Amino acid sequence: MNVVIGAIVDAMLLPFQTWPPIVGLTVVSLIVAAALLLVFKLTSNQHAIASTRRRIQAGLYELRLFQDDPRLMPRIVFDLFRQQATYLRYALVPLLWGAIPLTLLIAHLQSYYAYEGLHPGQTAVVTARLRPGTDTSRDPQLTLEAPAGLRVETPSVWVPSLREASWRIAADRAGDYDLRVILKSSPTNATTTNAATKRVRVTSRIVARSPVRRPDSVWTAWEYPAEAPLPADSPIEAISITYPEATIATMPWLIVFLLLTTLFALAARPLVGVVL
Repeated sequence: MNVVIGAIVDAMLLPFQTWPPIVGLTVVSLIVAAALLLVFKLTSNQHAIASTRRRIQAGLYELRLFQDDPRLMPRIVFDLFRQQATYLRYALVPLLWGAIPLTLLIAHLQSYYAYEGLHPGQTAVVTARLRPGTDTSRDPQLTLEAPAGLRVETPSVWVPSLREASWRIAADRAGDYDLRVILKSSPTNATTTNAATKRVRVTSRIVARSPVRRPDSVWTAWEYPAEAPLPADSPIEAISITYPEATIATMPWLIVFLLLTTLFALAARPLVGVVL
């Protein structure tokens, strides 16, 4: 599913890689709003929803009309709550149909809009964490190798309590690079090693970035879909890089996306003929 959704998102955003982030996000919000309206129309009981909405409106008018009658107020309020519950029951089915693909889409959009890429001359911190059960009484001899275009500026800083080693890297030029974290399985046997890689993207374009690479799991596949997971037998539990956080108009991208999608859905509702 990640491969399919990732390919679709990448194709949608490809023409907008060099544009300001708001441009591509606006296009995606418009497409998502139209898709959600269509899903709501096809999977909901439109007649029942329209009828329930009319009953709710009638109850609100009744509430204002008889607000001074203590005998009628409890019945009116109870009936309003009952109609609201009925409306939620009718709306639950289309919401469930739309929630799963929307959640997966948001996870992919997170990799495009939540992080800024590194720029030439910029530095970042790379951290590798070992799996639980690792002997932390001594330095496990973790090393970091960087290809041409990236530089490892500091030796590793080993934190035994966290099972983590960290390095500072610097970008020399734009490009996509694979860092290589190497763990010597035994201090007395330098020929036996375990290695894992982490993709680093040095670019200002709107592309998918993954701040963390972890072993395969349902949660990892949902949270970080932009990079393949670590092998299941890897002794390294996670490799992370401190990409700068990105904002759109000083707001998190998700807030902007939800606002745009809601506005587009409300504006297009009469055109699609959907009762919400």
